[in-house]
Amino acid sequence: MILLTATWCGYCRKQRADFLAAGLAYAEFDVETDQLGRRLYEAPPTPRGVPVIIVADEWKIGYGEGLGAHLLRVNPQLAKPAAANAREGAARAPTASAG
Repeated sequence: MILLTATWCGYCRKQRADFLAAGLAYAEFDVETDQLGRRLYEAPPTPRGVPVIIVADEWKIGYGEGLGAHLLRVNPQLAKPAAANAREGAARAPTASAG
């Protein structure tokens, strides 16, 4: 699964958070700063806006609330491996500050 985004896009941040919360495995490309992201974005069907979600040969343009959980239900193989989820959780865990 591929997520095409732009750094300035608030809906892209929401979609990313939705996918992370659902535990989806995906590749993300910025359409403005990543060459592959730009090529995918400009390929037919040329989307008008971001985020763009590509699963197999299906394209969805725009934010979809709850889309992560839905995609996981219909495509269980999109689940991120448990080890990757554990690493991300540890990376986001708050750290105690010395004081």
